[in-house]
Amino acid sequence: MPECHRIRKKCHEKICQWCKERFQPTRNIARFCSVSCSNKAKFPPIQIRFWKYVQKTAGCWLWIGAKTSRGYGVLSGPPSKRCIVASRFSWEIHNGEIPNGIFVCHHCDNPACVNPSHLFLGTNSDNMVDSVRKGRSKGSPPHFKGSLHPRSVLIESE
Repeated sequence: MPECHRIRKKCHEKICQWCKERFQPTRNIARFCSVSCSNKAKFPPIQIRFWKYVQKTAGCWLWIGAKTSRGYGVLSGPPSKRCIVASRFSWEIHNGEIPNGIFVCHHCDNPACVNPSHLFLGTNSDNMVDSVRKGRSKGSPPHFKGSLHPRSVLIESE
């Protein structure tokens, strides 16, 4: 190869924006040396993406990213994977794996909270008992009995 071509190619050498290696781009607009580096840049590690959406306050750590219709934070997993519930992910990075069939419940009753000190593990039954005790359940006190029930059509004297 002539000397001028070698010099010219060196001038067109680029540095990969992910791994910082030098490479010869096949197109002038290339920013990454490989598909692998391109994917890593598009999908940074989930821990980095998690903290990007956490707003720490004095009490709750609020999830400011995407949320479900019920207000629970969600984080997209690696490409082609399901979404991850932010409070479950927070529990796992701070306390370890969650056993199958176990829920991550909130002491603070704030579905957007991901503060591990506000979370606890429990079964579905534990979660329902907690819900009733805190008055968040449809059947929780005050119980409407007799004519006090909103769907009542009779009164006690009838």
